Amino acid sequence: MARMVDKKTFTVFDMWQDYAALILKEDSTLFGKFQKGIRNYSVYRIFNGKPILIMDYKKFRKVIEHYFDKAKKEIISGNAINLYGGLGKVLAKRVERDFRSKKQLRINWVKTKKQPLIDDPDVPGKLKYKSIVYFTDPDWCRIAWFKNSNVTNIALYAFRPTHTRASKVSSFLKEFTEALNKDKLLKYRYLFQPLELVQEKREANKKSNERIRESVQLKLQQNGI
Repeated sequence: MARMVDKKTFTVFDMWQDYAALILKEDSTLFGKFQKGIRNYSVYRIFNGKPILIMDYKKFRKVIEHYFDKAKKEIISGNAINLYGGLGKVLAKRVERDFRSKKQLRINWVKTKKQPLIDDPDVPGKLKYKSIVYFTDPDWCRIAWFKNSNVTNIALYAFRPTHTRASKVSSFLKEFTEALNKDKLLKYRYLFQPLELVQEKREANKKSNERIRESVQLKLQQNGI
């Protein structure tokens, strides 16, 4: 079984560190300055004998956040964002709900938590909700990454919209949900994925994961692990 090793979350700060290192390497007229405990916090060039600020982490972060906020609004409104490098697109889609299997049932926790609590007859001293409420809508919406299968090992990567934000700015999923609740017709602007395509995608993902596991196991065997 394959498992994630040395899992790391990359942030805007990591992007800046790599970007600063790259431009400093490619342009010998630039130099970095240590500030606020951060190496290469700002990048300068000498002009007429004076240091001129080219870019710093604060400005870089504002540019990235501005782009992300614009991209987020476009996706919520029903447009697709193209990812460079042949990585595919990120967009919202409307998926047909599968009621044939209990595994596919999704609990509506907002309504379930409004149910009264009662004693659990199976576990003494434990309380449970009187009833569990499930979603019964014929479809549901999500933010999806349509990957380009030509990219090596792209199945190992996933896109997860933010649930929370450290700043006062609301999260991607919260804005997405609020927009759908406000405009009941918005979902019809999203790409529709019928049940047949959902099943085909599951089978394709299953086969892709199997190929990756086989490839990893072969490399381990070749390396005597």
